[in-house]
Amino acid sequence: MNFILCNNETYEKKYQAEAYKHVRLEEVSDLAGYAKIIVYIEEEWTYDIHDDRCCYLQEQLEALAMFGYISLIYVDEDGFESKFTSTVALGEDFSHEQGGSTTPIQNSLPSLTEEERMGLLETEDGCAGGACKI
Repeated sequence: MNFILCNNETYEKKYQAEAYKHVRLEEVSDLAGYAKIIVYIEEEWTYDIHDDRCCYLQEQLEALAMFGYISLIYVDEDGFESKFTSTVALGEDFSHEQGGSTTPIQNSLPSLTEEERMGLLETEDGCAGGACKI
């Protein structure tokens, strides 16, 4: 399905005649429920929007395109198209580059017995280690 992000004048000139093929995009939730989504972003699409939605909407679309959920194509005023290319390979693990671990986290087994835990709760007025005295 093709979605168009553009100003009012551009939509009327280029897409209104075939609106059933080119749905005008106003917010990201308009994409819900569709498969094989292609979003065309026309240059100067922000002319009819006079608030801070512009940058936020474009960032959302680029994030969806980065991870392969949609295809994103920029269209300049002369009609030339340039496809947004993702810098992220699908399935790639970046956790080790950002200080994370690539090994899965395993839950540690409790090292205290039930009697030891109850002993801690009974000391320090019912707070283990004095955590309740703040």
